[in-house]
Amino acid sequence: MGVIKPSLKRKEKKNLNAQETLRELKKIIKQNLSVQEKLDIITKLTAEHLKTQACTFYIMRPGEVLELYATYGLDKKAVHETFLRIGEGLNGEVALRRKPLQVENVWSHSGFVYKPETKELNLNSFAAVPVIHNEIPGRKIILKGNHDYWWSTAAKFYKFCEANGFENQWILNNNCYEYGDYAICGTRGWFYEEERSGEHDEKVFRRELCRLEASLKAAGEREKLVFLHYPPRYKGYECKEILDLLARYEVRRCFYGHLHGASHKLAMEGLWD
Repeated sequence: MGVIKPSLKRKEKKNLNAQETLRELKKIIKQNLSVQEKLDIITKLTAEHLKTQACTFYIMRPGEVLELYATYGLDKKAVHETFLRIGEGLNGEVALRRKPLQVENVWSHSGFVYKPETKELNLNSFAAVPVIHNEIPGRKIILKGNHDYWWSTAAKFYKFCEANGFENQWILNNNCYEYGDYAICGTRGWFYEEERSGEHDEKVFRRELCRLEASLKAAGEREKLVFLHYPPRYKGYECKEILDLLARYEVRRCFYGHLHGASHKLAMEGLWD
């Protein structure tokens, strides 16, 4: 992903823009849009928040070729028509080295390659960061979170991964995975309290309980490591049904997420009965 270097005078302003951008990116990723539509919005949003003239996104194609997939600020006609070999140009160098690159003046850089169809004559400075997924070693086990509305079944998840080149991605959903003497179990979980929740919440909650028990049963006699998105217990709240299920299957270790920002102080760690 190539991003023209921003010029921000104050650190506070830069931090604010970063926080705003991340919040907006989360909203975009959740939307029911095509990959192309999402990247078109993301490049525009990134350029506007970083106050740059342009932002581009290249993807790796078979044969180690980079394709310009989305842009804001360059000629839109160059999208899907501009290609770079690995190591060619500044973006090609970023893809080759798999490291960020920042250049103050691209026209004086020996590695810069001008692509006329992009019409980038008015651009000078450059900054790029590689977005890498398949290079991370090992098997990636994915647990659904509270923003993952883009897939509802395992078939949809694996179809998306195949279509977009995501390898070694596996979902934790009504199943478990072996890791040495351990079994990795889990599900999303749910916040649920009878006095606050309606029929929809209860239905989702009961379904999550069934998924968690299916995962625990699949583990057999192995020691179970349970992963949940929603915490089953934190300061001021506990989900008795999930805690009872964990106790019944003699789960000793449970890991959870969801808490972020100021809510970190509510987390409960260590040994709890």
